[in-house]
Amino acid sequence: MGINSAGWVRTLSIQTDGRILVGGLFSSYNGTSRINLARLNMNGSLDSSFDPGTSTSSVVMSTVLLADGRFLIGGGITSYNGTPTGNLVRVNSNGSLDLSFAIGTGANAVVNSIGLQPDGRIVIGGNFTSINGLSRSRIARLFADGSVDPNFNSSPGSNAAIRKVNLQPDGKILISGDLTSFNGTGRNRIARLHGTSTMPSIATSVFLDGPYTSSSMNDALRTLPSFPLTEPFTTMGYSRPVFNPGATIGSNVLSATGNNAIVDWVIVEMRPATSPSTVAASRAVLLQRDGDVVDLDGVSTVGFSGLAAGNYCVAVLSRNHLPVMLSPSTPVAFGGAVANVDFTHPTTQVYDNDSRTNVGGTMTVVTGDVNFNGTVQYTGTNNDRDLILQRIGGVVPTNSVTGYWAEDVNMDGVVRYTGTGNDRDRILQSIGGTTPTATVAAPLP
Repeated sequence: MGINSAGWVRTLSIQTDGRILVGGLFSSYNGTSRINLARLNMNGSLDSSFDPGTSTSSVVMSTVLLADGRFLIGGGITSYNGTPTGNLVRVNSNGSLDLSFAIGTGANAVVNSIGLQPDGRIVIGGNFTSINGLSRSRIARLFADGSVDPNFNSSPGSNAAIRKVNLQPDGKILISGDLTSFNGTGRNRIARLHGTSTMPSIATSVFLDGPYTSSSMNDALRTLPSFPLTEPFTTMGYSRPVFNPGATIGSNVLSATGNNAIVDWVIVEMRPATSPSTVAASRAVLLQRDGDVVDLDGVSTVGFSGLAAGNYCVAVLSRNHLPVMLSPSTPVAFGGAVANVDFTHPTTQVYDNDSRTNVGGTMTVVTGDVNFNGTVQYTGTNNDRDLILQRIGGVVPTNSVTGYWAEDVNMDGVVRYTGTGNDRDRILQSIGGTTPTATVAAPLP
């Protein structure tokens, strides 16, 4: 009984019910085909309810059991059951691949070890030098959904492969392997790291006027089948050398309800107060119903790895609202405790007062910038109104179109040109409501 004679076992994980997940390099268990991954019953027999199919393309180096019964599997896994993968996968309790794990292209080389933090974040060590296209030298931390945690970025990191990751009760991280230095400091095959973020984060609050409803925003977009799991701004033409193009989220992030429900993607820019026209850092992140701007896990404050401490003008950009930015005269200090910026408060000084409107004592960001040019315009060249008509077909004004569209300026999931809840009237309201030739602009420096 056991694995084929030419195989070997590298890792074991024991479930709470006593069943055992076995990983390594083998092709069968007790005569039944099982490639590199199998689950055993308590008596050692093969658990036929766990069937990974053709399984991993190569060796399984590490397995971790998650609280919900799924598994994290690391190794030389460039495919799983025929699906291309990036050396780290999440597997359902029946052995099928969990496609909601948002790791993108994954690690560019073998993942040797996996550690699971109490908050669900995932620390991995291995031979890799990048995760989903982001530079990470042999160690990285991911959010629970598989996206890269930007707040944990050891650079230059380990100079050689990390073979094992262990998490201490105090949150510190022990690593061992082939390394002789870490972050440029000599270490002979073993090192201990702080488990906290390498850079502080920023807590920003903002309300978008389109979906605003007296004390929060509607979250109609997140339930649309077309809501993107990849940031939409790159395809809209937004480009900065410091941007994180292709940022992704797991579909589970959209399952949150109540105040933490996701409204939409937004961009957060960090601009030095002494040079507000310079974008020092820029990230596509998420906006919650209660106005909190959060990281890609849907809950954390937004971190900027590698951003120098200093005074910054924080700017928030959305797909179809005007941008809003702190005034250079009242920047926020970044580099110590969590920095707080509240664009919903009337006393918060902003770069351009036209970017916000006062709704019952709460400041909301002006809606209607459909073409993403920093101006809301109802008539004339490059106006935003005509784009709504074009989106519904361009001929019949009573048509409507459901989906994730910039022309949906009230963000209820439907583009309408006329009738109740139409988007055209919201543009007219944004420019004053009486003079259709008026415009409102709030360009960033």
